[in-house]
Amino acid sequence: GGRKRSPHAGGGKGARTRGEEREPARGRGRKVTILGMETSTPLASVAVLSAQGLLGEVSFRCHQTLAQRLILCLQQLLAEIGLTVADLEGIAVSRGPGSFTSVRVGMATAKGLAQALSLPLVGVSALDALAMGLPDGEAILLCPLLKAPKRHFYTALYQREAPDAVRRVAPYALLSLEELALRLMEREQPVLVGGPLTEEERIQLQEHSGVAIHWAPTSLSLPRAALVAELGRQRLMKGERDELFRLLPLYVKPSEPEEKLGRLFTRVETGIE
Repeated sequence: GGRKRSPHAGGGKGARTRGEEREPARGRGRKVTILGMETSTPLASVAVLSAQGLLGEVSFRCHQTLAQRLILCLQQLLAEIGLTVADLEGIAVSRGPGSFTSVRVGMATAKGLAQALSLPLVGVSALDALAMGLPDGEAILLCPLLKAPKRHFYTALYQREAPDAVRRVAPYALLSLEELALRLMEREQPVLVGGPLTEEERIQLQEHSGVAIHWAPTSLSLPRAALVAELGRQRLMKGERDELFRLLPLYVKPSEPEEKLGRLFTRVETGIE
């Protein structure tokens, strides 16, 4: 208790996305018991957060049986911490970006639970969750990275505002390593990078960006369900929730030059204009 709540990372009052509605959340004005679900990377996780803090979290490598594993892990977790689904007061689910199929499975599971249990549901960006879990240090900027196809990365830039709050200062983006280096070069600020980069990619990013880069430990370089739950709790405490059937995965488009190149290839390969 006693930790400061912060403004929502998406902006000021009224900056709600389409499909989001505002109404009094269960237990508004106190900390509610939240289920968090994260499935945007190969390491999926579920967590339960309450007024006492994190009650438990389970992570597992997910393959074809993700939907079944999510429910099974949730049942095991609730049994371990001595709760049932009746004790849950809200659900927070990762919207990605990330593995498209896994994000959709996670969101469908969360929506099914929210509907069956009549619980408020909130969607959370996996990049926001990853940024919040990055350690404090000398860096001014936080730069979470999630793997995308074709040697690209989903990313955004953040600044730390409080121990449990980050503010996004650049749009979500889908970038190559070269484009990311240019973005960091333009900022001219020390940056903490967290994500699945190889040693070769780290060297390349350091050399091409020309800024001071600090690297987050590998163990902190994936989004976690506990952080999704915390960000979801902050939204629910402000009376926000998402409309069940209008909540969609977070789609991040490629940069404009790459999008044009992609359309060019499509026309060449298929003859479609």
